Amino acid sequence: MAFDLHSPSSCFSVTLAENLKQNNIALDQLPYLIDGDVKIVQSHAILKYFGRQHNLCGTTEEERIRMDIMEHQLEDTLNAHISVCYSTYFGHGKHEDRKAEYLKHLPYTLRQYSEFLADHPWLK
Repeated sequence: MAFDLHSPSSCFSVTLAENLKQNNIALDQLPYLIDGDVKIVQSHAILKYFGRQHNLCGTTEEERIRMDIMEHQLEDTLNAHISVCYSTYFGHGKHEDRKAEYLKHLPYTLRQYSEFLADHPWLK
C-alpha cells in the first residue's frame, strides 16, 4: 500500500497549529507530552522520561550501557521496517523482495533480543 505524503503544513489544521503555539511546544512537534511544567516532544524523549520516572533506566553504568545498546539496536530494526514500508513509494527495490528479506531475518533478530534481555528484567 502506498501513502500520499504531504508537507507538515498541509496536514496540520489551524486549530492544531494554534494549540502547539499556545502550549509553547518545542519545534511544533507531535507527539508531545505536558506533565505539569514539563513539556517534551519526540517519542523517544517521552519514553525516556517515563523510564526515568519509574526507575527503568538502569542504576549502574553497565546497565545504562545495555540500555543504550538495546535502544539503538531497536532503532535499527525500526528503520529496516520503515524501509520495507516505504520501498514501493520511494523506489528502493521491489517491495515484495525487501519484505521477504526483512521477514527472513526477523526471527533471528527477535531471538537475539530475547537472549540479550533474558537476565535483565528492568529492560523488559
